[in-house]
Amino acid sequence: MDLSRKMSVIALENTLRVRMPEPELMLSMDSPATELLSDFARSIPPMVEGSTPVDEGDSLMRREHCTYKIVISSDEQFLGIITSLDIHSSETMRATMRTGLPRNELPVTEVMVPRSELHGMLFSKFERASVGDVVGLLGSLGERFLLVIDDDTRVLRGLVSSRDVIRRLALPEIPIKPARTFSEIQAVLGH
Repeated sequence: MDLSRKMSVIALENTLRVRMPEPELMLSMDSPATELLSDFARSIPPMVEGSTPVDEGDSLMRREHCTYKIVISSDEQFLGIITSLDIHSSETMRATMRTGLPRNELPVTEVMVPRSELHGMLFSKFERASVGDVVGLLGSLGERFLLVIDDDTRVLRGLVSSRDVIRRLALPEIPIKPARTFSEIQAVLGH
C-alpha cells in the first residue's frame, strides 16, 4: 500500500513560512498558568546527566534548539537545571579554577542551578493560578524557573521558564524583586 497516497502528502513550495499564533490567541496575565507549563506528562523533558561536560551540554542545547536542560543523576534523580546562560557565564571560568578541571572535563553539576536553590509548587495549586500569578511569583522569588510537582507522586511534573513567559507574553522582562529572607520566601509561596 502506498502510504503517501493514503496520507495525502503534498509537495512543498520553494518558500514556506512558519505560522505564528493569532494575536488574540497570545497569552495574557489572566490566562491559566497551565498554558505556560512545559508539562512532562505530555512531552519528554530535556535532560542531561550530571557528569556531562559543560561543552557537551552546550553542544546538546544548541543542536536541540533549547536553552536549558534538567540535570539528573545516573539513577535519574533531579539535581538541578543548567542553562546556556550558566555555561557561558563567568561561573564556568570560576568553576574550572576552583576544581582544576579543564572546561572540556568540567561537569554541568559545577555550574548548574542546584535543586536546593529552586522552588516548586504543587500541580493542584498551579492549575488554579493565572499567568499573572506565575509572573508575580517568579519576579518575587527572583528566579528563572518555577518547578511544578505532581501532588500524588511528588515527581517533577513540569516547569515554567521565565524566558518562555517573556516570549509568550511579549514582555521586555519580568520585573524581579528577589525575596531575601526565609520569611519573605514563605510569604511569596503563600505558606
